[in-house]
Amino acid sequence: MKAIWYFPDKQSILLKSIEWNLWLNKTETRDGRIMFPLSVNKVIYNPETNEFNYERLREDSIWLSKENILEFIEILYELIK
Repeated sequence: MKAIWYFPDKQSILLKSIEWNLWLNKTETRDGRIMFPLSVNKVIYNPETNEFNYERLREDSIWLSKENILEFIEILYELIK
């Protein structure tokens, strides 16, 4: 199963598993800052309709700045060396 999906039209990245997923979207705030809200969702499959639905596990997202994203990438890079 493919784990990472990129949606250029939505400026979003989806990290997907069978039971949950993470959405990371590029968003411009009202004051003009670029932020990346991260939301965690539970995947719910309905066998009767053969559809997947998503339930947010938290109402609020984790808001990451560009600096937070860069730090995260640097840490990941160090971990894979």
